[in-house]
Parts: sequence; structure tokens; C-alpha cells
Amino acid sequence: MSTSLQNIDILLITHVVFNKNLPTAGPYSSVIKSLQNKTKSLRVLEIPLYNFDEPIIYGDPLSLSKLKISKFLGIVPPIKYVIDIIITIFFLLKFLIQKSKHKVVISIDPLSAIIPSIFRRILNIKSIFYCVDFNENRFKNKILQRLYEGADKISSIHSDFLKNNLKVGYKEITGWWRDTGKPEDLIIANQLLLEEIPAENFKIEGKVEDGAVISNKVRIGVGTTINKNVKIFGPALIGENCSLEDCVINPNTTIGVGSTIKNAEIKDSIILNKCNISCDIKLAGSIIGSGATVIKNESGRQKMVLGENTLIEI
Repeated sequence: MSTSLQNIDILLITHVVFNKNLPTAGPYSSVIKSLQNKTKSLRVLEIPLYNFDEPIIYGDPLSLSKLKISKFLGIVPPIKYVIDIIITIFFLLKFLIQKSKHKVVISIDPLSAIIPSIFRRILNIKSIFYCVDFNENRFKNKILQRLYEGADKISSIHSDFLKNNLKVGYKEITGWWRDTGKPEDLIIANQLLLEEIPAENFKIEGKVEDGAVISNKVRIGVGTTINKNVKIFGPALIGENCSLEDCVINPNTTIGVGSTIKNAEIKDSIILNKCNISCDIKLAGSIIGSGATVIKNESGRQKMVLGENTLIEI
């Protein structure tokens, strides 16, 4: 019998890398977002991966707490990982104190999964191993690498998916398939998505000046301003709080939140959040990363795949 997510208590355990005192977003972030407000309760345990320069983060994703561990305990990797195990056991037992019939532990990496996987039967919990970062060369030290690989194997063997004799197999796809890890296929996926979105979902919620041309399916987000010299030919998505001036947006274009487009012509492209494209340029089949700036005039169409916070002067 299946159990609704609304009746399940979930503990998500992961190791995280910090950047400028903040945990770097990763696959675990997507898992948390997908589960928020859909379960009976959701708790997270985020343990620094490399040392204890940063605190352990735990609790409800909407009201997280921090636990500071002595930096001395994180200097030597074997000692650090023993401390990790102790911390995991502590929070796991704390999670099990809850009066709940259905408890699930989701582990995002081998180091986080080892304890729940070993003790899943003793503790009567469901253990899901969500491996995203196995690395054949994680550690230079051969002993640590062997222990790391062993943790991965134990976690895989003892996960509920295999333990419950569920089959792992394959299925031939007879239709089309795109690898959206490639820029050109991401452009095609964006086009297909825009074509599939129902017409009623394309709403103009921003401010459009008289004289602007809006044709076909176009969605304009709240707080976005479109001046009178703008032409938008859908299907197209314009995010919230954008500014479009003296530009042409052709079909199959998506523009992210907080972006500024001025004097440009764009077609079949994805412009991510907080971009600034302010020049006489024609873009086609392009992906512009978050925070990117494209300035200075240039004739002809340029094809670009720009990383986050990139500055390009043409």
C-alpha cells in the first residue's frame, strides 16, 4: 500500500561545500524544494564536507539552526569523518524520537548514506540513497578512497530500492529524446516547452506602453516594463521585474527575472536572471548565463553560451 507524502516525516542528510560562508547550492537543493510543503515534516542535516571551518546546519529548511564544531576536529580527514558519523547518528536518533508511523531518510551522498543504510532495519526506517557525486578519485589517500568506495557500495546494497527486490532495467524510447546537458538541445527543449504551454497561461501582468507590439503567446511577468518601441513575437516568456526598451523579441525566447534588454534583437534563445544586454546586437540560438552583461555595438548575429556573471565586450 502506498503512503501519501503528507503522512511522511523526512530527514535529508547531505555533505555540503561552502562558498563565502554560505552552503553552495546543489542537487540536494532541488530535492528540498521539491519536498517542501508536501510532507508531514521535513528536516535537513547539512555537514561541511572538508572541515569544520563552517557550522553544521540543521532543522526545518525555513528556519535552520547552526551547530559550531571545533575546527581542530576537522583538520585530519579520518577524525573528521568519524565525527561526521557521530553527528549523523545523533540527529538520526533525534529524528526517530518523533511519534510518526512513516519515517524516511534521504541521503544525498555516500558519506551521508552509510549510517542510515546500515541501521535501516534496526531503526525501522526507509533509507533512500540519492547518489549524485561519486568520484573515482575523490581522495589522494588510497585508504580514504577505499573507505569512500566502500561507503558507496554499502549504501547502494542496503538501499530500499534494491532490498525490496525492485527491478532495475531499461526501456527503449521510440519517440524523440534530447540530452538537455548540451546547449543546442537546451534551446530545442525551451522551444518545445513554449509550444506545449497552454495559451491561457500566457498573461500580460507587467506594464506595456501604447505602441508596443505584442503578438501570439507572450507572458510578461509582474513588475516588468515594456516601452513603446518594443516588439515581441511569441511564443515567449518574459520574467518579473524586467526592462525592455527599443528591442525585438522573436519566437522561442525566454528572458529571466530582473533582466534588461535594450536595442537588441533576440530569437530562439534563453536569457537567464539579471542579465543586461544593452547594445545593437542580434542573438540567435544563444544561452546567456545569470548576471551576464553584453555591451557595445556590433553588427551581425552572435552565438554565445556565457557562464554566470560573465562580462562580454564586443
